[in-house]
Amino acid sequence: LKTTAVSGKPIVPQFILSNVTSSREWPSLEMALSQLRLSAPDLTQSFSQSRLPQANNRLAANILLYLSAVRGGDVRHWLGELARNLEQTQPNLAGRLREDFAQVARLFNDGPQSDWRTLIIPFMNGQGLDAVQMHMRGQSAGADGEDAEDASRFLVDIALSRLGRIQMDGLVKSQGKKFDLIFRTEKPLPAYMRKDISRIFHDFAELGGITGGLTFQASARFINVPIDYIDGQLRSGLVI
Repeated sequence: LKTTAVSGKPIVPQFILSNVTSSREWPSLEMALSQLRLSAPDLTQSFSQSRLPQANNRLAANILLYLSAVRGGDVRHWLGELARNLEQTQPNLAGRLREDFAQVARLFNDGPQSDWRTLIIPFMNGQGLDAVQMHMRGQSAGADGEDAEDASRFLVDIALSRLGRIQMDGLVKSQGKKFDLIFRTEKPLPAYMRKDISRIFHDFAELGGITGGLTFQASARFINVPIDYIDGQLRSGLVI
């Protein structure tokens, strides 16, 4: 955001355009949340705690909520009441955020299921927002033989200042509603963290009628997904 002073006229905000799909930053969203903390502090705090992905026990649930909004292509489905407040107080900023979100939705929704598709996820790192990249790939039935089933693979790769690199490697199979998750870390997680993660996984599986298992791997080999290009620019930032 820049401000330009014109003789005899008030300072008018000018928005700097950015390609959120090729940057680890999401300025329009970070600016929107900053403005909303002033105009609707209680709603913004509730949103940050209940919907904004960050390193807490709601990380997986918040990513799923965000993914649902991306599939619909409308940021208002994710922001809820905050969207109306932003449109009333900062209409230009609200419009820029809608455009960025639509770009994110096209990047994810328009890609073929059989290839890696990228989902840009806003991730609160404690100091600000990162535009995190999540890679997903689907496998069509019959791709590896007559008995093959529909499956989806995803990788979430995050580097945290205290815990180091964390990778969540998930495989979802349609047959039997099966979901297997490998939780890789550089060093063994404390027992209480493993217990909390296991509880979240099993609660989610029970609510969704899903079978599967959770495995913790420490000091194991991480899987690295090549990052390709978008409009000639190298994707950068955190990779999921």
